[in-house]
Amino acid sequence: MNRFRTLCITLVLTSFFLGGCGENIFKNQANSGGQEAQKESAKIALDSGDYANAIKILQKLCGTSTDPSLLTCDKETKVNLASAYIADATGIDILKLIAAANNNTSTPKAKVLYIPSGTESDNFKTISDLIDVAKITDCITELNLTSTCAMKDELSLAINILDSLIVDNPDTTTLSSLDKNLYLQLGIASSIDLVVSVGVVGG
Repeated sequence: MNRFRTLCITLVLTSFFLGGCGENIFKNQANSGGQEAQKESAKIALDSGDYANAIKILQKLCGTSTDPSLLTCDKETKVNLASAYIADATGIDILKLIAAANNNTSTPKAKVLYIPSGTESDNFKTISDLIDVAKITDCITELNLTSTCAMKDELSLAINILDSLIVDNPDTTTLSSLDKNLYLQLGIASSIDLVVSVGVVGG
């Protein structure tokens, strides 16, 4: 009888625990798994050129605030979000280009990026070769007419995110690959943004 009573009490306490704290444990595990799945989905969207969908997925993880300090995701996810903004704005997927360059170990130092498409003589490109000048020109025209341009807005979002992640006077000998990619993205986004701004000032 005592054993039966002990068993009943144990079951009641166990069900109470699972219904309270235990629920939070399982919920946190599920949320963690869900976040990893979303990160993977965002990477797939980026790789396939579906930048708008990548942004949508990453915004679910990070939030939609224009203030980088209020974004709720980790550093790598923030960098991916910035990359998605840049790619959607310019058509240049910087992370994909970096991966292509890293995978081609025989690339001469004089060559900036290796793009695995077309003939061998066409494979090597510089960033300037990849920039859609017509898109920049259209953005400058829009800004002069309406004071707004989606391309510049997305570049600004990316620049703000990346700028919030860099440190002053970094030790370049100890930078991780993620940080190196971060600085490269920031440099490219800032350069294109500057071209647009100068174009607007020049009329």
